[in-house]
Amino acid sequence: MGKLDGKIALITGGSEGIGLGIAKRYVEEGAKIIIFARNQGNIDAALAELGDNALGFSGDATNLGDLDKLFAFIKAELGQLDIVVANAGMANGAPFLEMTEEQFDAHMNLNVKAVYFTLQKSVPLLRRPASLIIIGSTSGSMGLANTSVYGATKAAMRSLARNITVELASDGIRCNVLSPGFTRTPLLEELMSTPEGKKRFEDWVEHKVPMNRIADVEELAAGALFLGSSESSFVTGVELHVDGGMAQI
Repeated sequence: MGKLDGKIALITGGSEGIGLGIAKRYVEEGAKIIIFARNQGNIDAALAELGDNALGFSGDATNLGDLDKLFAFIKAELGQLDIVVANAGMANGAPFLEMTEEQFDAHMNLNVKAVYFTLQKSVPLLRRPASLIIIGSTSGSMGLANTSVYGATKAAMRSLARNITVELASDGIRCNVLSPGFTRTPLLEELMSTPEGKKRFEDWVEHKVPMNRIADVEELAAGALFLGSSESSFVTGVELHVDGGMAQI
């Protein structure tokens, strides 16, 4: 018996990185899932790994029309949802004094607006009890250079989870934040592909992560499994840091 037997989950940004890791673990635990992402090629590659209990839908999470099409598709194909993992996001850092309006708007649109309306539009399809999971970041709790806008968007998600909890807990809907620190994803590997980038991350890990290492995607997926399963049935409004202690010191 899997911990998510009979459950149906939507994972935005589920075609790669942490989202794909969560998708794999959910399928392993018995869930049917749908992954939502922009790139159809990435979706197809992910579905080839995930097998018959996964569906994909391509679209832009910042476009409310695309979200409406997504949820219409879910209603037609699956009928309902039990878990929503709002994972789609971006992190293109720049120094505070160099951040452009275009970069600012892109972060706010994907990391805040898209998450807000993904969760809002999912509610009519949620079978109670339900679990909403927002992927946050240690950057929402601590200061790091070149992350002023990204960190602000993730701090906003912490506040959003608290407010959703107040409004929807009595209706059987939980909402929590899962916040990774440095995690071994294709994006991080790319950032560490140069000697300079590798040294920068090694220095950060040495001085900022008590456990002195980078997380594996599977460790984030384990956190998402806990928050999505009945094992967290009395957990709502919290931020679960899977960061090796990075945001706690």
